[in-house]
Amino acid sequence: MVTERGNGFYSWNGKLYHSDIVRSCIRPRAKAMGKLVAKHIRTGKNGIEINPEPYIRFLLEEPNPYMSGQVLQEKVANQLALNNNAFILIVRDEYGLPAELYPIPCSGVEAIHKNNELYLKFYFLNGNINTFP
Repeated sequence: MVTERGNGFYSWNGKLYHSDIVRSCIRPRAKAMGKLVAKHIRTGKNGIEINPEPYIRFLLEEPNPYMSGQVLQEKVANQLALNNNAFILIVRDEYGLPAELYPIPCSGVEAIHKNNELYLKFYFLNGNINTFP
């Protein structure tokens, strides 16, 4: 029989991910989201098409040279749960087609309008700042 007096105390410091309780709640959800199969669904003349172009299917399976689609989905799910926001950088090839996807683990973001174009300025925990179109 297990008895507990409830004398536990957790000091809130504003850093969610440093709490093992928060991580133990978020991790199963992120792992489950990572196991989902990403699909590109398009409604066209022939009805509903799933993954109509092979390059998108390959991009969803292997979004970049460093991670699989499952790892990307888990990282984005973690960012969404912790920050209520998640961003992915889309790297395009010379024809303008998406070639690589990278999660952006930022602590803050600022929208900048320059010459009628939207740029996002990302602030990272290590102090770095990057701006992406």
